[in-house]
Parts: sequence; C-alpha cells; structure tokens
Amino acid sequence: MKITHIRHSTFLVEDEYASYLFDYYKGTMPELNMDKPLYCFASHIHYDHFSKQLFTETAHHPDVHYILSNDIKEKLVPADMKSRTSFMGPDETLVLSEGESQRARISVKTLASTDEGVAFIVSSDEKLIYHAGDLHDWIWEEEGEAYNRQMEANYLKEMKKIEGMHFSLAFLPLDPRQAV
Repeated sequence: MKITHIRHSTFLVEDEYASYLFDYYKGTMPELNMDKPLYCFASHIHYDHFSKQLFTETAHHPDVHYILSNDIKEKLVPADMKSRTSFMGPDETLVLSEGESQRARISVKTLASTDEGVAFIVSSDEKLIYHAGDLHDWIWEEEGEAYNRQMEANYLKEMKKIEGMHFSLAFLPLDPRQAV
C-alpha cells in the first residue's frame, strides 16, 4: 500500500486494486492511477474535510466514485457526478465492488461521529482501513463536566463497534488542543 498525506485529514491510499481519497478539501493532488477505480470519501460537511473542489480535482478520472456523509447536501454534488455518488449515514454498509475480474471486493461501513458526519471503515480483501473523520473523544474544558462525560460515552459506544477489528491503516484526528 502507498499512503500520501495531502493536508490535514486528507490522505490518498493506493493498494493493488483501487485508490481511496479521504476528506479532500484542498492541497496538491498527487498523480492518480487511471487504471484503478478511485473512491473519494468525505466524512462530513466541515470546510476542512469537504469542498466542492473534490469534484474538480477528480472528475477527469474514468472510474471515480464518491462516498459522502449524508450531512453533505446533494445540491453540492455537480449534476454529472450524482450517478457516481452515494450518501451514507451512521451504521450503514455499502458494497462498492463485488470482486469482478482482477478487483477485490470492496465495502464500506460507517460509524457515527461525535462531531459531524461519519467515520469510515473500508474493507478491501483482507485489508481494513479506518478513517475517523471527526470521531474522537473531544474534551473541552469550557463545555463542562456533563458535556465531556457524554462525549466520552458517545465515543466509547462507537469504539465498542470496532472492538476486535484489526486495521491495516487507521487515520485519527490529532488536535493539539486536546492535549492533557
């Protein structure tokens, strides 16, 4: 697998079967392999995880598919890309490829974010990729103890759903404001 960090939570992952672009909103896009399908994910509507620029940067790819959190409005998707776009909410599963000739079976599951949107679990053959988006145990002093306890409970509830899974890759939010 080849991993390219583009900016913030934006990563391009390439395996032998496909390329996966997570949370693109800006930055220099690496050269894409046109012989493999490209799956573009956006975990939520926040400006630093989604931009309409995603479509501009990837529309030239002959086999591109968009998997967007359902908090992203359909009107933000260009008309010519709507047939290539799926929207997902929390706790949903989407099969992207059934393993036809030379391709792996690729599927996506989602978790509920503790902020906005979803986290993605992408399964490709025996590989598992986790992209958290903004699913995190966000602790903010200014919010108070009750809020922070509820945040922790929400986070642990989602983490319970992936207990025992072994990820090949995991992309998590790292925020210096969360240092304790």
